[in-house]
Formats: sequence, structure tokens, C-alpha cells
Amino acid sequence: MKLTGTYSHLSWDETVVEQINDQQKFSEALVKEEFDGDLQGKASIKMQLFYCDESTATYHGFRLFNGSLNGEPGTLTILETGTWATDKATTHWQIVEGSGTGAFEGATGQGGYEAGHTNKVNWHLDISL
Repeated sequence: MKLTGTYSHLSWDETVVEQINDQQKFSEALVKEEFDGDLQGKASIKMQLFYCDESTATYHGFRLFNGSLNGEPGTLTILETGTWATDKATTHWQIVEGSGTGAFEGATGQGGYEAGHTNKVNWHLDISL
């Protein structure tokens, strides 16, 4: 089943772990989001980012979604990987097998998004339950 919707950033708390040189750095971010569309709820993300320079980065992290699908509650964990280049994030999502509870029990699938500097992001997720 193909799910779509939007999410909005509620907070983004990023900390530089190590400044390698004038251009490169390694960071961690704790992010909170609110989902709307086929999924309703909130997500927490723990992300690691490597910046090659101020305009390019590679990142990965885990997104814990806590909300509902068709009014049924549950949780789902998604592994997120992506890049930031030319003012655009290109992100791939992979559902962590065995992570689903409630409405998401047994869920598998993948999806993602592309977004620029915006607070509201359009996402898609192809999911099997």
C-alpha cells in the first residue's frame, strides 16, 4: 500500500561532535516532527551528519514514528539515509523489520522524500503489513 502525506519540523537540535577542519564536521541531531496525511502522529529522529562543506552533507539515523494508520495506533522505526546537496535533501527510508507495533506489526517497506529549505515536507512510504 502506498502512503503519502506531509511532516512538519517541531524542533531540530544539532550539536557538532567534531570540527575536522574549516569545511568538514561531524554532527548529531535530535529532531521532532509531526505527521499528517495517511499517517497521523509524531516522530523522533536521532541522526548523524557528516558535512563535506557548508552546502553538502551525508546523513543517517533512526526515525521512531508514534501515531496511527487508519485510526489504529502503533509505532514504527525507519532507517533514514540521505544526502544534502544544492539546497536539497534526498532521503531514502527503510522500515526496520520487526520494529512495528499495533497497526504496524509485521510492517516492511521503503519510501522517502526530497525537500529544500522548508518546514513542511511531502513524503511517501510503500508499506506491506
